[in-house]
Amino acid sequence: MASNFVEVSFIARPNCALSLKGKLSVVASIALLSLVIALVFTMAGAWLVLPFAGLELIAVAYAFYFIHRHAADYESIVINETHLAIEKHDIHTHRQIVMQRYWTQVQLRNRPYGEQALFVRSHGKEVELGHRFMNNEQRLELAHQLQQAIQYGR
Repeated sequence: MASNFVEVSFIARPNCALSLKGKLSVVASIALLSLVIALVFTMAGAWLVLPFAGLELIAVAYAFYFIHRHAADYESIVINETHLAIEKHDIHTHRQIVMQRYWTQVQLRNRPYGEQALFVRSHGKEVELGHRFMNNEQRLELAHQLQQAIQYGR
């Protein structure tokens, strides 16, 4: 019996619109503005503003560095005729989980503050999806689409 199942894939990644050059420009602009303001206060006698401006710049630079390091992170889901493959990639790990499509279940669980957690499970394996890269509405939509794709042709 020939099946007409079409492979379905979903990819979630962080929204990172700025290039490295753009991020460096933003950090440099913030640094320049902060240092100018700190120097004005220092010349007015409030010398303690300068070290705190330095701490602020370190925090901002680290935040942009952290964002840049995780810009290539992603979660992908590929559903074919027989299997569901989940791939999770971040700066530290690369994990791939394959489940049989027929036995896979999609579950939503309540979290604090009205959030929903999305899990895919099969044969004792359970994987959370969309926690890092999606808001609650997107997770609910993904759960609906996954459920449809998994149940298609059963």
